[in-house]
Amino acid sequence: MYSAAHPAWCITKQRFLALVRKHRPWFVPREAAAYLHVSIRTLESWRALGTGSAFTKRKNGFIRYHIDGVDAFMAADPH
Repeated sequence: MYSAAHPAWCITKQRFLALVRKHRPWFVPREAAAYLHVSIRTLESWRALGTGSAFTKRKNGFIRYHIDGVDAFMAADPH
């Protein structure tokens, strides 16, 4: 049983990311921006310049970022 200091809904960051990878690995731009701690405008600029995280553009025109691609971009970023 969980104590009051550790509520039942509290999970670790690693567990949260594992759940995201398994159940919803594709981010919309707003989610990718939040995950990367940048603005949506920055993502748009990166897409235009071809310098940001890998993304896919669906037939309906929607942009999606896969969490593995975003993680690879963060790992390769020297800053």
